[in-house]
Parts: sequence; C-alpha cells; structure tokens
Amino acid sequence: MERAKAAVGGVLQNEALRRSEIWRSLGFLVCAVISYLFAAKFMKIYRQVGIPYLRAKAHDYYEELSGSISSDILDEGMDARRLWALTEEVRD
Repeated sequence: MERAKAAVGGVLQNEALRRSEIWRSLGFLVCAVISYLFAAKFMKIYRQVGIPYLRAKAHDYYEELSGSISSDILDEGMDARRLWALTEEVRD
C-alpha cells in the first residue's frame, strides 16, 4: 500500500529536497546559464577577431621563414617577369 502511495502521491517525506537544496540547485542552474552565455559571446568575438589575427600572424611568420617575397608585393600587380626576378634574387 505504501508503494502505491509513493507512486501516485508524490515523493516520500524523507526523500524530498530541503529548502536549502532547492535554492542551491537554482543557483547552480543560474550560474550554468550565465557561463554558457558568456562562453557563446566569447566564441563569437574570437571567431570574428582572433582567428583572422592568428591567420595573418602565421602567414607573416611563414613568409619570414620561407624566404619568399612578401604578399604586399604581389598585391601591387607586378608582371610575371618582374615577380620571377624578385624570387630569384631572394633565393640567391
């Protein structure tokens, strides 16, 4: 009979959460939601600013180590012969 009451009637008296446990659970839930929102905002900013910055720095570092010409020179619209001459000068 007591099992039937527990199934239908709700939670047994000694198994119910105390008021302090309920407030602790709500506080934890609020902290989890706030941290999720902060992380989402941080990742949005990181994708917009951080990744392009790191990509540009990695490209500059690669250009410096490889000894090839700068990408700024390529943007000036040089013809193929001038570009080939520059790359040969750098390799020598």
